[in-house]
Amino acid sequence: MAAERELLLDRVVDALRDIQQTFGVVESPLLQVNLTMQQLRTLVFLVVRRGCSSQELSRLLRVSSATVTGLVDRLETQGLVVRRPDRDDRRVRHVLPTSDGDALVAELQDSGTASLRTLLVDLGEGDLRDLARVLLRLRELAFARVGREEVAAAGAADEEADTPHDRR
Repeated sequence: MAAERELLLDRVVDALRDIQQTFGVVESPLLQVNLTMQQLRTLVFLVVRRGCSSQELSRLLRVSSATVTGLVDRLETQGLVVRRPDRDDRRVRHVLPTSDGDALVAELQDSGTASLRTLLVDLGEGDLRDLARVLLRLRELAFARVGREEVAAAGAADEEADTPHDRR
């Protein structure tokens, strides 16, 4: 029984990897972005978190303050982030995505969503229902694993409020 489970896990992981590689190579706007993976990772963190302090960014990325300074410098030069002083503590600098930074991350996410929809449209209703049930359960497990329940709820609340957040 355990061997069959391992085989199923391998098949699922392999299928997901094949799908990612197929669409990633052919259609990804990531290939057009002039950012290193570390810069893109930094920008995504900032967009998802709606900004954070340089110290917090250093902790999240698990890199030194000097590395964060260099990453933020390059993102700032491209107009993707801005630095703002903390209102209460002049020593603290917050890094926030600009509207261009938000737009870039949204474009990358939307591209992946569009590619996925082109595959899903060919599935029948029963398959879609089954897939939705499994993916929602996976999302629940993923959020629980990384402690993101609060982040997900906050993001949903922000979307409902529909408040613009242009920081440029």
